[in-house]
Amino acid sequence: KETSGIAPRIVGLSATLPNPLDVSKFIGADPDSGLLVFGEEYRPIPLQQTYFGIKGSLTSVEKAASQSKAMCDCVIETLSKSKQVLLFVHSRNKTLKVAKFLREQLFKRGMADYLQKKTPDKELQQKSRLFKEVELRELILNGIGIHHAGMIRTDRTRIESLFKSKGIQIIVCTATLAWGMNLPAHTVIIHGTEIYDSRQGGYVHMSPLDVLQIFGRAGRPGFDKTGHGIIITSEEKVKQYVRALTHSTKIESCMMVDLPDHLNAEIARMSINSTRDAMKWMGHTFLWCRLQTNPFAYGITAQELRNDRDLHFFRLNI
Repeated sequence: KETSGIAPRIVGLSATLPNPLDVSKFIGADPDSGLLVFGEEYRPIPLQQTYFGIKGSLTSVEKAASQSKAMCDCVIETLSKSKQVLLFVHSRNKTLKVAKFLREQLFKRGMADYLQKKTPDKELQQKSRLFKEVELRELILNGIGIHHAGMIRTDRTRIESLFKSKGIQIIVCTATLAWGMNLPAHTVIIHGTEIYDSRQGGYVHMSPLDVLQIFGRAGRPGFDKTGHGIIITSEEKVKQYVRALTHSTKIESCMMVDLPDHLNAEIARMSINSTRDAMKWMGHTFLWCRLQTNPFAYGITAQELRNDRDLHFFRLNI
């Protein structure tokens, strides 16, 4: 606004935001008339959340086995209540692998009856023949489907239709179903939180926003009184997800890491021409909002704060 003279209209939206007042201050929204916060009470169906933490002392093979057992137990418990399940995994190949494993476990435990279908067998057989992959046809007949972006659109649509009509009880899917489709189920399960990030060249844990988006599929309006979101992760990550998803972890600024780059960019576009300009510019950042609220998170000591209450010298020397 100060550079161009144009005052753009800014609308900030977030699925999870523990400190909305800081963000409203940052974008210049009036906290009384321009800030709207919708809590869990606005959710049409109450959400029950369950967190499983797999012990870090186990070997990778033992961890995978423990995760799979926890996942199977959760699926069986849900099916025993005649409810449907969306089971989220993190790769296309894993959808088929986990679906076959799940079918094997249900049959091995003598619980295949839990996969009872509402669609008549003859009709289901006819519909299953429409799928190209033989393995997928067999899974459909056992009440299990898979869903990922690599499938052709018609197959994905058929899977969604069968799930809505209760022809299948379980869909093993990737996160594309959560972001691009309104297909709710009573229970959603996140089977592990490690995903491969090509930009970082390794595995990272899912963001709380992705978890929240998936949990948003839990509970079917008009059919369920409650929804159930289950996350199976490592023991050390459980607390982090609980804090993030219960809005107890404040959002902090990451600007300090790249502050020289941001300052250089502003200097290059001639919006900063002096130290005074730089200090004024910083006063418009989210970093400044959080510095005033939580200075200790940015390396400021209690002694420094006593000597520099308005953080004038901190900004000058930063």
